[in-house]
Amino acid sequence: MARARTVKGLHRKATLLENARAIVAVRVAEMFDFSYAVGDPEHLDDLHNMRIAAKRLRYTLEMFRVCLNEDGEALIDVVKEIQERIGAIHDADVLLEMARLRLAVVAHHRTEALVAAAGSGRVDERLAAVRAVFDGDDAQRGLAGLLARTGAERQSNYDAFTAWWQEHGGDKLRARLDASLLQNPAAAADATAHQEQPQ
Repeated sequence: MARARTVKGLHRKATLLENARAIVAVRVAEMFDFSYAVGDPEHLDDLHNMRIAAKRLRYTLEMFRVCLNEDGEALIDVVKEIQERIGAIHDADVLLEMARLRLAVVAHHRTEALVAAAGSGRVDERLAAVRAVFDGDDAQRGLAGLLARTGAERQSNYDAFTAWWQEHGGDKLRARLDASLLQNPAAAADATAHQEQPQ
């Protein structure tokens, strides 16, 4: 998992808005540094890292909600959607890996049972024992079905996110996020007043 970057240039005497701009800029850059992974099946780990970066960005935007422009709430929802869409893909990836490992264990046990069944007793007893092993493959059928269903759902979610990103993400989203803290003077004054309230 990609670690959060250190935010440099924060000052104790700076306004809330000035420090918010510095922090949000770093979190936006973090998320977009992984955006090349969208639509590229070779970069599943980086897609997951993009989700983690989106989570950090979302929390940052929520924390500095008072500093955001009129697009701020919509942007928080968009970043949350990125996080959730990639999360559904990642959940399927984890389930697929678990099912594959379990299927390998079941197949190994089945092979051992076949070797044992074929190695003892009369020929008719051996054949009956082998047939019994093949008849008892419910676990393999169930795991194979789980793999097929989860794989199809995962691909559907992946394709949907890739299409969604092409329409709503990319440079358009980056520009909206970059502009989210370019406040009008009244909003900037509100943010400064909020910062100076006594504790």
